[in-house]
Amino acid sequence: MLLDHINKWVRIVRQELAKKSENGKRTRGMVDLEEQLLRVDSILSSIDQTLMAKAAFKCKAFARSLMNFEQQILVIQDRGASERDLTEHYEKLHEIYAQLDEPDGMEGISTLILSPSLEHQIREHESTGRWTSAQSCWEVRLQESPDDVEFHLGLLRCLRNLGHYGLLYATFQRCQTHLIFKDTLRTHVAGVLTRHPGWENILAGFQVESAWMVGAWDDVQKLVDRVNSQNSAMVMARVLLAMREGDPNVTTDTLSQARLVLGAPITAAGIGGYRRSYDAVLDLHLTRELELIFQSTCTLPQGSQDNNRQQRRRAITELSKTLTQRLDFTLPAFRIREPVLSMRRTAFALA
Repeated sequence: MLLDHINKWVRIVRQELAKKSENGKRTRGMVDLEEQLLRVDSILSSIDQTLMAKAAFKCKAFARSLMNFEQQILVIQDRGASERDLTEHYEKLHEIYAQLDEPDGMEGISTLILSPSLEHQIREHESTGRWTSAQSCWEVRLQESPDDVEFHLGLLRCLRNLGHYGLLYATFQRCQTHLIFKDTLRTHVAGVLTRHPGWENILAGFQVESAWMVGAWDDVQKLVDRVNSQNSAMVMARVLLAMREGDPNVTTDTLSQARLVLGAPITAAGIGGYRRSYDAVLDLHLTRELELIFQSTCTLPQGSQDNNRQQRRRAITELSKTLTQRLDFTLPAFRIREPVLSMRRTAFALA
């Protein structure tokens, strides 16, 4: 934010000096302004662009990080560096495009990377929705470092996006049934926690989500009671449990508490941080949809009379229209819209 204000001031001062210089008169004020501009320019030029790019990336200001890395690449190219010397910068651009949901940019920069790393392949598979291939890459990483929690989280993301929450698969051959226990999200979390029980708070979000997706509400309740966490999945779990009880007052209070927790990152991001706080905005979006579905299902007319059936039909049609409009407001990306639709299915199952 500070650099934005400084750069804006520099642009305005240059425009003012250009207008005044057209008159051909140099005043004392112009000289002072030029001196101030030179000092500010010297300070800005002395800032390391690579450091700025890395700092912006850590702050999740990915567009700014992309701009700084591109500027640094142009400087290095002007010095006559080879493409091999730029590999590290290209890898960083690839990572930034993944965060910005720019698959075209990722594919374009991939052509400049001579030896793509395993992390590079994972990012590309995940951005293009090839979750089975991404799962295979994460499994390779886990074979190399089985005690790295980040690699387990990567594998769990793949299992979640593939819909492998905790189901039993069956194959039928002639008159025989063969049961296959595939690696699912719930079984993987259970296996990891037997070896690393201290990771429960880290994995609780995946654990509770897989439980409500398969309808294991007793497990959801146990996790909410046992794990003291304020991540979005645990907050949503409390809302779903309140909806399952069917008490409007309890549900209203739980929704209010959820909004206080889920909206905190938006306040921290400040003005202009919409992209950085989009996940928090999406959580609030889901919270509102849970509220709409609960209110609509609670007020549906009961009975088999024709008038009641017509009112129910109108209410469901209106709710469907509202949800469709809300979905259109979200980013048209799989990783954004799939959680919205999954949460709707869960909420309607509770109705």
